[in-house]
Amino acid sequence: MNQQQVVVPVGIDLGSWTSKIAVAKRGGVEVITNEANFRETPCVVGYGPAERNIGEAGNIKMKSNFKDTISYPSRFLGLRPDNPFLRAEKKFCPAKCVTKDDKVAFDVKYQGQAETLFPEQIYAAYINKLKHILEKNGFSNKSAVVAVPTYFTQTERKALLDAAKIAEFNITRILNESTAIALDYGMFRKNELDATNARNVLFIDFGHSKLSIFAASFTNTEMNIL
Repeated sequence: MNQQQVVVPVGIDLGSWTSKIAVAKRGGVEVITNEANFRETPCVVGYGPAERNIGEAGNIKMKSNFKDTISYPSRFLGLRPDNPFLRAEKKFCPAKCVTKDDKVAFDVKYQGQAETLFPEQIYAAYINKLKHILEKNGFSNKSAVVAVPTYFTQTERKALLDAAKIAEFNITRILNESTAIALDYGMFRKNELDATNARNVLFIDFGHSKLSIFAASFTNTEMNIL
């Protein structure tokens, strides 16, 4: 690619169903496209006889590669085998979920070899895919601010950091989705806000796997999540 590689502020929204990458560009914010020219990338990692199929490719080949595909791997980050939510989460993942070293893992066949992989290893492959999308768009970033669901526990956040470390990608800060949404609202509506009379706003996020509701208070100088 002839486009010069540059470093700009990058934000990544890690959702259950898809992820989006936004960069500061030309005085604004742009959500960049993947190889299929979509502005969101499916959270799917498939292990095949020759290579890993990640994102769009993993989604396309899921039916033919059903047993060796892990869909929505972020939902398994930091979960223990005795977690009461694990049984429900496994229903959304085609690959066989097992226990290894008292941790959640998945049995797959990759390049003809049987392997048992932890969610952090699988998600590291997905993060690498996001790195490649940045590179294809001319950005050489190996770090970003990342937004995660507000309900993520400290264990899940640590597992995400471990996955990023495996992928050699630096997460400079983890933001709750609620904080990221409120910041976006406040920044782009600052001229509408008053200095003394706060505006209270209710936000409802109909996510792929969870429903989140929160309220925030805004003036033109500060923001508070209620």
